[in-house]
Amino acid sequence: MVENCVKPLLGGTTDESILSNEAENFEKLASILNTRLENNKFLCGNEATIADVAVAAPMHLHGWAKLPLDNHSNLVRWMTEDIESSSWWKETHVGEGFTLPE
Repeated sequence: MVENCVKPLLGGTTDESILSNEAENFEKLASILNTRLENNKFLCGNEATIADVAVAAPMHLHGWAKLPLDNHSNLVRWMTEDIESSSWWKETHVGEGFTLPE
């Protein structure tokens, strides 16, 4: 998030070595979520819980953060189809000054 989102917003550049160093850890954790979502619509079953909100909140910038999700189809489905398309997600208030640049 910091490397691909925050640094460029602040005029900095992405440090590819940091991303590379974290790739294995990201893959491990994303694989855990992906496996969990293999038989469930949401993280704890077929209804959204606070766990889904807590994990989705920082992840909703997945495109901008360039998260490597190509090998995690269940995780992508969960985020794009089950979370981002939900009315409770779409209707979340975004305060002034907290929107991304177009």
